Amino acid sequence: MRQLVLAGIGLGRLAAFHVAEDIAAGRLVQVLTDHEADDPEEVHAVFVDKRHMAGRLRAFIDFLVEKVTPALCRRY
Repeated sequence: MRQLVLAGIGLGRLAAFHVAEDIAAGRLVQVLTDHEADDPEEVHAVFVDKRHMAGRLRAFIDFLVEKVTPALCRRY
């Protein structure tokens, strides 16, 4: 959808973290800001058994919590 919006095909409702650089660079502009939905962006880490979790999976989940969560909550 981002590529279609960048190509001028129409409007799109995209997560801020997907288009923040495009907005900052002037490639996209926000419209209909009075009608923005205030719903959160959710990311889920689903795994079978915490007792047998690989260290690399635990590290990835920790990364998501530390780095990705703040980006999802940020407003542009």
